[in-house]
Amino acid sequence: MPNKAYAREWLAFARRHLETATLLYEANHYGDVIVIEAQQAMEKSLKALLAPDNVKIPRSHDLGEIAALLQARLSFREEKKSLLERATDYYQEDRSPNPRYSLPSEEEVERILVFARQLHEQVVELVETAG
Repeated sequence: MPNKAYAREWLAFARRHLETATLLYEANHYGDVIVIEAQQAMEKSLKALLAPDNVKIPRSHDLGEIAALLQARLSFREEKKSLLERATDYYQEDRSPNPRYSLPSEEEVERILVFARQLHEQVVELVETAG
């Protein structure tokens, strides 16, 4: 039997990250910090789709890797896969100073944040309508 309560816990965490990213965006805060919060919202939204099946949730932060586990339930066009990859890069590479450190453009921040919202809404719908 699907474990919707566990999925809802993941979605609650995802929602908090998404709300934080949105508040930071509206305050014209640092783009890299906004993208990191959006990445976390997407990661936890995707993991919410694994939760009802009572499978071990991967400890990975790689959104593409997590999305690949969900291919039967959720698919992404290339444009969206690219956004998953970019958000993962910012989360993994830009959390501390390193040679690859770069700031996302305002346009990229907005695209990633909009996608994070859409993904969260889609996952909430999938979880709530699941058997």
